[in-house]
Parts: sequence; structure tokens; C-alpha cells
Amino acid sequence: MIRPARLAKSAIGRRLARCAVCLLAALFPRPAHASQVVDEGIFAVSRGRDIIAREEFRVMRTSAGFRITSTVSYPPRRTRVVVTSTLTIGLDSLPTAFESQTQAGGYRVVAQFGPRRLVFRTESERGESAREYPAAPRSFVVSDSAFAFYAVPPRRASGTVRLTWPREDRRTDFELTTRDGGTLVIDGRSMHTTVVVLSSGADRRECWFDDAGLLVKVEIPSTGIIAERIWDGAVR
Repeated sequence: MIRPARLAKSAIGRRLARCAVCLLAALFPRPAHASQVVDEGIFAVSRGRDIIAREEFRVMRTSAGFRITSTVSYPPRRTRVVVTSTLTIGLDSLPTAFESQTQAGGYRVVAQFGPRRLVFRTESERGESAREYPAAPRSFVVSDSAFAFYAVPPRRASGTVRLTWPREDRRTDFELTTRDGGTLVIDGRSMHTTVVVLSSGADRRECWFDDAGLLVKVEIPSTGIIAERIWDGAVR
């Protein structure tokens, strides 16, 4: 994700290089024959001072790449909407398949990513539909309501990446850059961080990773939404 040789000219560059090595080692170790849990936990999703959702997630490493599962509850207490999603990522860090379903209403989305085309299929009470789009050289599946998918960013260094929102049928090119995030306190724990920044005009997403390469925070400034790790499982 970061090219250490280009950054070693400064103390900050050397620190970022060390963080990059840890992040790549955590996310892209040698393939194993059996699935292995890379990370799992809970995000508290807030807008302003209000907690609006709770996301439980798990990141698995498989022989074919990665599998991220996410269950989002809106609101976290007295839940009215639950969205469950699964994202499959290849060893090259690019998406291969996505599936998401809303328990209330039966809305379901399935996406298949191929070398030449992207296929979306949706099912709802109103029927089924399918759409095809040309594939992008470098894609990144995201969501504005589920944040675990940011846990495995495209492996290569900074540059253009096409963000894809399968549930919203949206695709936009963003620029990916990285920076030193300094020390961050998340749910009472202090840690050094590296930030992956995705930007397209005024639309920006910032993803904080700790030195172990684990996603601890996602912020979308334009909407005021922040997702942060909580360690004891309680959404306050």
C-alpha cells in the first residue's frame, strides 16, 4: 500500500514505512489452506453526538484471499433494520463477489466482479433486475452504512481506484493516498495510526489503521458519519 523506498527521506517517512510493513504483513500473509480470522470486532457508528448504528464484523483469510462479513443494526437499540453483507476479495486485494440482504423488506443485492465486467443483481418485493458495467482495473467495494469493507484496501500504492457501492448502484473514481495519522485514542486506547485517504472532489473518506494493520476508525466528513472500534462490546 505504501512504497517505503520513496518515503525513507524523512523521519515521518521511515515511520510510515514501518507501519506499511506491519499492515501488509497483517493483511497479506502467505495463503493458508484453512480459513483464519484476521480481525473481528464491533464499530459504533455515529453522526454528531448520536449513535445511529452498531456493526459487528469479521475478516477471514482464506486460501483464495479474504472474506469480510458484516451485520449492521439500525438503531443499535430497539433495532428496526438489520443489513447483513459478505464481501469476497482475491489475493490481489481486488473484490470478486458481494452479497447483501436487508432482513426487513427482503431487499437483496448480489455483485460479481470479473476481469472485463461487473454484474449487479437485485431482488426486492417489486421483482428482480440485473445490470452490467465495464470492469475497472482497480476496484474497492465500500458502503456508507457498513464500514468493515474498508478493512482490506487495494494493495498497491497511491493512485486511482474505483469505489463501488453495490447496494446503491454507484461507481466513482477516487484518489487513494496515505499519511501518518499520529496518535489516536479510540474507546480509551491510545495507538499510533496510518491513514488511508480516499478523495473525489469534496467527497473524502479517511480510514485509520493501527500499527498491527487493523482498521480502527472510518470517517466521512461530508456526512458527519464516524465509525469507531469499541473494545468491550457495549454501544453507549
